[in-house]
Amino acid sequence: MLKIWHDLLYLTTMISKKLPLPKLLKNIETISGLHLCIKTFHQAIWQDTLLEDVPTRFDLHQTAFCRHVKQTRTRKCVQCDLQQIPQIAVQQPRPFVHRCHAGASEVIIPLILRGRLCAIGYLGQFRESTAQPPELPLFSEKETEQMIVMGTLLQRFFLYEVERNTKIAIGTNNRHLQITRFLRRNLKNDPSLTDLAKELGVSVSRAGHLVKEETGQTFSELKMQLRFDEAKEMLHKSMLTIENIARHVGFNDVRYFYRAFQKETGKSPGQWRAANRDELGA
Repeated sequence: MLKIWHDLLYLTTMISKKLPLPKLLKNIETISGLHLCIKTFHQAIWQDTLLEDVPTRFDLHQTAFCRHVKQTRTRKCVQCDLQQIPQIAVQQPRPFVHRCHAGASEVIIPLILRGRLCAIGYLGQFRESTAQPPELPLFSEKETEQMIVMGTLLQRFFLYEVERNTKIAIGTNNRHLQITRFLRRNLKNDPSLTDLAKELGVSVSRAGHLVKEETGQTFSELKMQLRFDEAKEMLHKSMLTIENIARHVGFNDVRYFYRAFQKETGKSPGQWRAANRDELGA
């Protein structure tokens, strides 16, 4: 029990000292004895933050257990990681334990910013009972609790970094950056020009002029463009349903999303996904 809290105190100290991200993530793996995987969505949100520097080796599940399972069940792995878990994570923002289709347990770390799922961390794999695959390490209830706390620390660290970066951007005179970041981070809530004016500290009229001056587009045109950009990224990088993606980018009327997307791209969301998505890794 003492070792559990010693490890957590050590992790907290590492975070507070702002170690280089690769070293921090590697130390989390060393402390936990598990593999850490981080899948990011909405790349623009992470621009100029630490998550932009996540080494590529953390993109995929690379444990011996996963490699073996993927030899025969790759599609199920992709569905689990990019469809089932994101759908759960949207509804459950705190780190939680999930058992995959192959029987392995992982701590899932949702990174949700202003109502939008922007990344997911996977810390695993282990077993919580003898009924699970015997090649996985068996964790006690206390050890599983430790992994959840570790995931919570990592979650708070990343979200703090994003919020801090947002405040820095707001404090600059880069109006283009302020405008686009505000809209991207609030698309789900369908931000209005009045909302943007409050964010910038100017009148509604002035906000409209600033958008046109900085982007060459009207407020409505810019917001719609960003919605389509986000929708395309989610169609490309996740297996979330089209209905979920529509809501994530601020379309409460899914039928309107279908019509608008087809008008913009010449394809329905499903057709665009099939034509543009590479084979996804899990």
